[in-house]
Amino acid sequence: MVFGFGKNKKSPVKDVSKAKKTEIDLALANSENTLNYLTKKQEILENKINECVNLALECSKRNDKANALSHLRRKKLLTNELNKLRSTLIALETQSIALEGAQMQHMAISALSDSLHAQKYLQSSIDSNKFDDLLDELEESKEIQQEILDTMTSNLSSNLEVTNPSYIIHSLFPSLRMN
Repeated sequence: MVFGFGKNKKSPVKDVSKAKKTEIDLALANSENTLNYLTKKQEILENKINECVNLALECSKRNDKANALSHLRRKKLLTNELNKLRSTLIALETQSIALEGAQMQHMAISALSDSLHAQKYLQSSIDSNKFDDLLDELEESKEIQQEILDTMTSNLSSNLEVTNPSYIIHSLFPSLRMN
């Protein structure tokens, strides 16, 4: 509602109910929590992969090929799991960005619609004939003000005119008198 007047019926955006706003906020929060969880899981998998590589190197230094191969198989399994997790993270981040973008677009379009409705109301309340009369009165007021200013200026300049400049100089500076 803008300026106490009802919402524009032709608005391109429907009002979102409180339940839907809550649902949207929960979806955004859930995405954020899931992203945080999956990021931690990614770090754990990366650490386990590094551990498998280190254990495989130690086993190969001791000529324990069976255990070294076992650690490398485990590393391959963890690497596949890490790749799946990264794909899931990208998909989830893409969806979160899309949801946030849709929410921002809805807010922006709603704000534009409200401001357009308010602008149309304000413009409809202006009477162009009265506006023309107002401009005429302002122009007339300027002209009267200019006449007053001209009158004051001409009176001041006539009062400042000097009829006998030597008299004023001699009265101000008596030592300059010449005989």
